[in-house]
Amino acid sequence: MVKVEEIAQRTTQEIRTMLFAMRPVILETQGLLPALTQYAERLNATESFKVFVNNRGYNSQLTGEAEGVVFAIIEEAVGNAKKHSQATEIKINLLAGKSSLMVEIKDNGVGFDVEATKSTYDQRTSLGLLNLDERAQLVGGVCAIESARGRGTTVRVEIPFAGVREVA
Repeated sequence: MVKVEEIAQRTTQEIRTMLFAMRPVILETQGLLPALTQYAERLNATESFKVFVNNRGYNSQLTGEAEGVVFAIIEEAVGNAKKHSQATEIKINLLAGKSSLMVEIKDNGVGFDVEATKSTYDQRTSLGLLNLDERAQLVGGVCAIESARGRGTTVRVEIPFAGVREVA
């Protein structure tokens, strides 16, 4: 258990460093939706799968830091799907509630056993699922992953509108 905590602390620090170093310029200048649109267009032009972005009510209510975390989570989830899922479609859904943003990244790939994967973290070099949860926690959010063999994978992240920026 101590090893997992050490890994989590190290991962948290690495994520914070990466967020400042790797955020796309469009995310900084125009926000999450334009950045996601550009990201999906780039993937659709270069990958064998298609990415669809659906927005229901999100209008930049998150802080810039939180938008950066959301973008990084989406990139991680899409990267995991690209590497492992054999999906032909990935849907990114944003749903703004009264006090939070729900993000859903859903693929139609081969799926996997979530619990079996989590139980072997100490034997793995990749901690993609743990990274998703750690990133969400950085901004007070939560992450849930649902998957089953043959049924695809859904990553759901809820980020509170704490520190909401004023929207004109």
